[in-house]
Amino acid sequence: MISELPASTLALARAVLLALAAGCSGPGPAEPQAPAAPASSPTGSRDLVPDPRAPAPPGSTGACGLELVAVEADERFRGYPDSPARRAAEAAQGPEARRMDIAESHAASYRSCTYRVRALGQEWRWTQTWDTTFEDLPVDHCTSAWPEVAERIEESTKGCTEPGAGAYYGQVLEPRD
Repeated sequence: MISELPASTLALARAVLLALAAGCSGPGPAEPQAPAAPASSPTGSRDLVPDPRAPAPPGSTGACGLELVAVEADERFRGYPDSPARRAAEAAQGPEARRMDIAESHAASYRSCTYRVRALGQEWRWTQTWDTTFEDLPVDHCTSAWPEVAERIEESTKGCTEPGAGAYYGQVLEPRD
């Protein structure tokens, strides 16, 4: 039975589950929903809702009409990516679990690709992160993963109608200055 396991084993299992939950890219059926985004966009404009009758530009994907302009950065780093969801998981831990979490985070490696995309008549920035702790990604991954990234952008922003909808999980479609 679970109650017969040593406290250190239970703490380790809890830390691993929290780390896995924090690494999820969006809310699942049993996870808390992100706080509601404000009615206006990060730029203050309320006209970001795409016209469903408007044709998407050539080379674009999905309802948002996303178009890859450039891969701005391709970075590798250690430690869990930061997000409000990650910080909330850390705050909920006890001291022993926190020490285990720091150790596990230090051992985890990630690859982050920052994209410049065009959608809704303006340019945006999007950062997508992949866990590479147990499996490295090919050199051209940032470019070859674009269809998957475009799909993730559309999911996280509710079809580009709420660019900050995924902010709790660290996924924000940021307007470029």
